[in-house]
Amino acid sequence: MKALSFNSQLEFVAHPILQKSLFVNGANGYMETDGRFASFVEPYEPIEEELTEIGTCVFPAMPKYITFYANRVWLAGEMGRRGRVYFNVDDISGNSLYNYFTAWSWIGIPTVRGEEVTAIVPFKDTLYVFTNTTMRSIDEDEPIEIGGYIAPAFRMSLISNNAGAVSQRSVKLVNDRLIFMGIDGVYMFDGTGSPYKVSQRIEPDLLNVNRQNWESVCGSVWDRKYVLSLSR
Repeated sequence: MKALSFNSQLEFVAHPILQKSLFVNGANGYMETDGRFASFVEPYEPIEEELTEIGTCVFPAMPKYITFYANRVWLAGEMGRRGRVYFNVDDISGNSLYNYFTAWSWIGIPTVRGEEVTAIVPFKDTLYVFTNTTMRSIDEDEPIEIGGYIAPAFRMSLISNNAGAVSQRSVKLVNDRLIFMGIDGVYMFDGTGSPYKVSQRIEPDLLNVNRQNWESVCGSVWDRKYVLSLSR
């Protein structure tokens, strides 16, 4: 495959069945690697019945974020449609295919504020979707029958309308809780209620971060502690 775009941020997810990693970077497309070689993911070619009942395969254009939830690959941050979260669909036999996305297999977040998706993270059997100032959950819903095809369905709920994550890399699991950097501090979330702020004592330092560098904010876990890397 061609060289990756300079200075792009790679986001990986290990596929538990394929024994390979899938990755995106917001600039070169949807890619895969077995640890030795990397290539672009080849789009699935639907049979005639699948074309009629499910649809042609359409990959999101240059996605920035990737994760694995509910036995599916999820992509977000598509160029020009950064408020959408996409999921792969099944073939006509019910097999979940990591390389089969369609024009309808996505969920859109309300974008009243014009915000983009900044992170997609599975936690406690739920997929959480972040913007800079909001947090939403996606859960499995009752499948929908379309002709002879059973289509997957999901429901979205608002968790917080004032706390979000500035970057995918800032969201980490620490002591069975999600912790992440928001625009006004660090937040923690245990899977119930709303996220709550835990950074009051260090906020003067956090708030000096250049907002143009938010996307590069990176968290890590060391000795069961959350370590945050910031760029001024």
